[in-house]
Amino acid sequence: MQPDPSWPLTARERQVIGLYADGLTRPEIAKMLGVTFHTVREHTDNARAKLGASTIAHAVAICYQHNLLDRRLAA
Repeated sequence: MQPDPSWPLTARERQVIGLYADGLTRPEIAKMLGVTFHTVREHTDNARAKLGASTIAHAVAICYQHNLLDRRLAA
């Protein structure tokens, strides 16, 4: 599935998806970014909807396929 180019991911959405790609959990991401668990969930849900992804792993894969994230090793 192709990402919808009319709804580009925000920098924060890319950051959150990238942190999932690095292996962090939602609570770890929230603590690292200084936001609530619910805010991370909102960014995740928004990114998944824009990408047409059914899961976080699917969103990560789509981002890598379309060069929306830097290719990096998990932390």
